Amino acid sequence: MNRFTTTLGVLALVTGTGLAPAQAGNFFWLGQFGNGNAAGAVQTGNGNAGGIHQNGNNQTATTTQNGNGNRSTTVQLFSNGATAQTNQQGNGNCSGTLQYGATGANASTAQTGNGNNGLVLQLPLGIGVAVQPKICPFGF
Repeated sequence: MNRFTTTLGVLALVTGTGLAPAQAGNFFWLGQFGNGNAAGAVQTGNGNAGGIHQNGNNQTATTTQNGNGNRSTTVQLFSNGATAQTNQQGNGNCSGTLQYGATGANASTAQTGNGNNGLVLQLPLGIGVAVQPKICPFGF
């Protein structure tokens, strides 16, 4: 029941105002496995794409995309209690967050402007890396 309720909440956020269709050409996917996970997305503009995949317990992830042609992927694997936030303001931005076995980790990515690329990796034992690749490593 919890997963179903969360999924309906995400669907309402993704489509804007409950049952209204998403803006032209926007796409968002969500996969959740485990208990107590929460996810949400807001997309305004055109041609935005993103996704959140959660496998673990009590994880939270949100994505906001304002502009056109933005890309975002958040993956939380075996990272109980992890949180991730992605905020993209502008056009043609690309962001990826991977939390793998990073229990209790928090990742926050903010991209303002156009053509920014970012990748955040959080691993066990407090290992974390943030890089700005020259190209977008994610294809949609």
